[in-house]
Amino acid sequence: MMRGALIGLTALTMVTLGASPATAAEAPSYLAVIDAGSSGTRLTLYADDATTLVPREVTKAETNTKGLSSFASSPSQAGPGAVTPLLQQLDAYLADQGIAESDVPVALLATAGMRNVRRDNRAAAQAILDSTAAAIAASGHPMADNRILPAIQEATLAWLDANALAGTLDKPRGSIGIVEVGGASAQVAFRSPVDKGPAVQEVRVDGRTIPVVAVSYLGLGGNDARSLMQEQNNAGSYCFPNNASGQAPSTYVASSNRPVTASTAQYSWTRCAKAYDGTITAVGSERTAAATVPPSTLRGLPGFESANFVGLGSIHFTYADLDIQTAPNEKTALRGATTATCAGSDAWTKVLAHYAGRSSTFADALCSTATYQYELLFGAQGVGVKPDRFTTDDSAFSRSPAWTSGYAITVIDP
Repeated sequence: MMRGALIGLTALTMVTLGASPATAAEAPSYLAVIDAGSSGTRLTLYADDATTLVPREVTKAETNTKGLSSFASSPSQAGPGAVTPLLQQLDAYLADQGIAESDVPVALLATAGMRNVRRDNRAAAQAILDSTAAAIAASGHPMADNRILPAIQEATLAWLDANALAGTLDKPRGSIGIVEVGGASAQVAFRSPVDKGPAVQEVRVDGRTIPVVAVSYLGLGGNDARSLMQEQNNAGSYCFPNNASGQAPSTYVASSNRPVTASTAQYSWTRCAKAYDGTITAVGSERTAAATVPPSTLRGLPGFESANFVGLGSIHFTYADLDIQTAPNEKTALRGATTATCAGSDAWTKVLAHYAGRSSTFADALCSTATYQYELLFGAQGVGVKPDRFTTDDSAFSRSPAWTSGYAITVIDP
């Protein structure tokens, strides 16, 4: 596909996904995208690529900052605390490269964490965005965007980037579907052979309209799903490994409302999986406002059977932590590695072995997260992707697909 072929990306309501429409002459050569997620705030600098629709990822901020939702009680600190440090890192890079700040617009898009804040306290959410807007304005960068990204757009933008990278935007069958799990929400998107139907959005590319099933489930991100599971199941101690030796930690997920005493935890695949099935059903029910269609309904929609799915977000990291990201059958490998690692007396030592020489920041949630992701991906109440059409191995891509790059496409190649 030729550069500039993307005409626009819209939902059925024809609401533009990207920033304000711009002519090709107005499109920037660079764009810094700030992903303000529930677990942290990150910055990526993209540049126009004259030979392809996919923007070039130039650099990322070396360190991330706290999620914007953590500033709900001190919204005026969101800009100085989360945005300014990222822009300082960006500016150091630009100065080294001789690129003017005025030539690099900045777009901040917040995701599920801020959707939660807006749901609970609209005034706090707006005050946080006011603070981030002030930080961008004070930086000398033009502001391309500063808002909460609608959930469906997050799913569709990730789909767009995956298929642009794979060169499958023009393929009516066998295109790439995505399942992405963040901290607070999960997204699923795949190409639809029909123009109208449950959860069908429209992507307009190269003068054509591509229908895409795209859904987002607020509450089915890894952190939120675990919290709900624990609330529903008396802390869910059977989703965590036993730590009979008493070495750190003394509690699992100590920052949650329902921490688990590590020495009394006793992982059980059957009980943990059943608990998460209940969570998925509760959040994904058609009776809730979180879902257009329940996860288990997606497998029956047109286009699902022919899609080749890739796992994004924390799914990728879970497989990497368990050392199974290149397994031939990732469904079998995920369950096998999880039970082998997490079950039995003093299983915590087996968990730590996976992090030898690496950061173990997420080790205490590995067993619960892996079980949850299995049920979401393959379980009866989950999405139900076929193992032979699912992978977390992104080596076939030039880089991992990301909604931030999908967004950059809509701005750099409007």
